[in-house]
Order: sequence, then structure tokens, then C-alpha cells
Amino acid sequence: MDGTLLQAWASHASLERIDGQEDPPPPPSGPGEGFGKPKEGKKRAKGDFCGVKLSNQTHRSSSDPDALLARKSKSHPAQPSYRGHVLMENRHALIVDCRVTQAVGTGERDAAQQMAAELSGAHQKTIGADKNYDTKSFVAEMRRIGVTPHVAQNTARPGGSAIDGRTTRHKGYAKSIKPAAVSRRCLAGSRRSLLHRSNSGAGCVSSKRVAATRSLRCLACT
Repeated sequence: MDGTLLQAWASHASLERIDGQEDPPPPPSGPGEGFGKPKEGKKRAKGDFCGVKLSNQTHRSSSDPDALLARKSKSHPAQPSYRGHVLMENRHALIVDCRVTQAVGTGERDAAQQMAAELSGAHQKTIGADKNYDTKSFVAEMRRIGVTPHVAQNTARPGGSAIDGRTTRHKGYAKSIKPAAVSRRCLAGSRRSLLHRSNSGAGCVSSKRVAATRSLRCLACT
């Protein structure tokens, strides 16, 4: 199981206030404007958010309202984005499910729970994922639906890892948490080729990319 941020078509220039408030005047910038407080009555240029704190509670894209502001890390800027998710069969590295959701904080774990619950068959199932999925709620939900959570331990998390020796002692655990190169390549391709408006459009592009990757993998296995 893996996920990533997918940049939407919308840009910062399409962001508009949704809380009924007005953005403050821009700070002085031109010759003769001096320094200090912004000049009242001066309007901002479209897409100029210098000194304005952006959030999903105050701003939303007018061209793609489904896209939410999100960033990959603290060193990256927040961009209108979606989250892409890929579920891969571990033995033959074939992608069995994918979907695109809004870029909310728990999006990766929520999508993983949904995809795991929809897996067919009465056989024993396991799900491997990185340490971002190592939370008590996710591990408990996987066990509740009969899926063994083989997620990488995050020992730096407050309270420690939700995975204990009952899971890590099995040989299959080490195999499940190995990086899935195929799923990462597929997600990387989706990041480059997304740039679509609306959740449905993003999902369509992601599904086509997954289908192409799966076909190439099938050819490699024959």
C-alpha cells in the first residue's frame, strides 16, 4: 500500500476567500510607498498572498473546489492537491486497486481501510505499508476486518509503535514492508501527468496510468 500527493490543475491564482472575510491590503512594495503598515484601500493583485496565511478553512480554488491545499513536507510549498493511493499484490507486484481522494491529513489511512475492506476472498490477507500507517486506530481497524497489518514500525511516534512482536516475528512481515518499486513508479508517473480538474478527472488519469503500469508488468511476467 502506498500513497502520494498529486498536484491539481488549479494554481494559487485561482484561490478565493470562502469565509466571508477580505484579505488585508498588500504591504508597501513600490517606489515612494515607504515601509511599515499596508496602505488601506489598496487592492491585492490576483494570486498575491504575500503576508496572508492560507488554509483550507479560509481559501478554496474557484476553478477546482475539490482540490485542497497540502504540502509534501515542511520544505515544500502548499499547493492545491489530491491524494493518490495504490494497492499492490505483493507476490507478482501487480496493482489491484487505485483511487484518488481529497488531500486530507488522514486520507492515506482512510483509503487503505476502504480498499482493504473491499478485497475479495476468504483467505488470510495482509497489508504492507510504510510507517505513516503505524497508528493505533489503523492497526485496530485492520485487525477488526480480518486483515493483518504489516506496517513499518514508527518507534519515534509518541506512545511507540502500534505493531508489536506478535506481528514482527513472522517472516512475512519483513517481505511485506519492503519498498514497492512498482507502485512508487506508478505514483511518480501520476504526479507528472495528473494536472486535471475535479476529483473524478484526477481519478480517471490515475486509473489510466495504473492500467498501463499493470499491462507492462504482466508482459514482464510472461
